[in-house]
Amino acid sequence: MMSSHRMRVPEPFFSLSPSRGIPTLSPRVLPFGMSDAPWNPILAAWCGYLLFSFLNGLIGEGNLQIIGALGFLGFLGLLSARRMFPIALSGLNVALGFAALVPAVSLLAGLTAEGAFSASYTVKYAAVLFMILAADALRLPPLYQASGRWWSMGLLVGILLVGWILTAPEDRVGGTFVNPNNYALAALGILFLVDHEYDRRWLKITIHLAVILLITFSGTLGALLGYLIGAGAHVWRMHLMRPATILLLALLLSLSAFFAKDRVVAALSRTGRLESLWTKVAILQDYSSDIKAGEELNFWEIGQEYGGVELTSAAWRLMHWQEALRVFNEAAWPAKWLGMGLGSSEVRLGHLPHNDYLRLLLEVGILGLLANAAVWIILYLRAPPSASWPAVAMAAYSFSENNFDNFLVISLLILFLVSSANRFPGHNPGRLPGPTVFSI
Repeated sequence: MMSSHRMRVPEPFFSLSPSRGIPTLSPRVLPFGMSDAPWNPILAAWCGYLLFSFLNGLIGEGNLQIIGALGFLGFLGLLSARRMFPIALSGLNVALGFAALVPAVSLLAGLTAEGAFSASYTVKYAAVLFMILAADALRLPPLYQASGRWWSMGLLVGILLVGWILTAPEDRVGGTFVNPNNYALAALGILFLVDHEYDRRWLKITIHLAVILLITFSGTLGALLGYLIGAGAHVWRMHLMRPATILLLALLLSLSAFFAKDRVVAALSRTGRLESLWTKVAILQDYSSDIKAGEELNFWEIGQEYGGVELTSAAWRLMHWQEALRVFNEAAWPAKWLGMGLGSSEVRLGHLPHNDYLRLLLEVGILGLLANAAVWIILYLRAPPSASWPAVAMAAYSFSENNFDNFLVISLLILFLVSSANRFPGHNPGRLPGPTVFSI
């Protein structure tokens, strides 16, 4: 017997308002496969931002990157405007609120020294928080399951390969990015577009080998270590190997490296890119005690001895972090808790800290660092274990670089991590954020 109830036709996931022509998302989230149309315009906007950034680096016109960023943020804001308000009282939104409030209180309390306030850094900081809020409001299906990820990945890989071609063989590959470190960060961004659970094994292996190769040719030790830490965390969290097996492998690798040290050095000396990474570690090992003792080092002379000033970057970072901690320890207690103001670290240290966590500690204080950490930890815990490990790689890399200055890649990280929580029954089931303070 047929039911007397009429079958309800599901609302479209993406639609154009007939009255205003504004793209909106339906309140009803449909299972993946019925429609991933919202990702098409969002990824198109992000690819437009990527192209503007590429042209910016190619012709040296700084305004192009800003135009691309504003266009992408404006489009995302347009999409999410109707769903963002009223803002739900969730754990994520509370953490975002505190992360926004702390630097505002610091500024109003006069803790920011004259000339230390930076409007550009303030805008970047606010843009990251806004994008997390907007992306969460959209309730998008996972980025790595969207059909548009393939042409996004193709464009990103193409730009990285063009950068490789444009770079002289003897130089670290930086392409059209600001520096090789940003090039390596963009290479890590490829992992956000990979479905590590359902993509074919040969495809995943190929992509990972390409990412490792691009990072290696950028000569960025921090990015390579970040990748390895993320992969290790994935193996551990997914229980792909028993802890005892992992420890045994680590012990065997350590013993092999110890007894075959001379051969390893000889092999590395025959490969220019890997040799530079090895030299950075050697310099760090040779001068770590001097840095800890607070001695002044002439990095130009050290670089000449080892083959180039850029090879001293790891040792220079260690000294710079020590100086950052000294500045923090000498600050007054209100500045320690609320920070010295967004952008103040560059003014007080002469350079950015090359460590996103130390930078947050100096600029937004202990409370701001905890609030920002809470935001990212919540996003990480909401994502399924099989998908969240590229975020671990990015977090590890952020210990040695100013990654949050690269909004292009950070925006892709946000889209990846926020959307990873929205997995649907029948297809990678996951947990949607709840409406209370205690939900994550």
